[in-house]
Amino acid sequence: MNKMVMIAYNEAIDAEVMEVLENCGLKNYTKSTAVFGRGSTSGTHLGNDIWPGRNNILYTACKP
Repeated sequence: MNKMVMIAYNEAIDAEVMEVLENCGLKNYTKSTAVFGRGSTSGTHLGNDIWPGRNNILYTACKP
């Protein structure tokens, strides 16, 4: 049985995240770009002058 994994990350490291997926042999995914949110360690990202930055969310299925 496969497991669905959700990865939320800063859009600035998108190339690195995609490289890690490829190196792990994960070829299938769904990605949502330019999403906003707030994390306890990353702070607030709303894509505006006050809270700059945006995130991406990536979903992939993998075997446990």
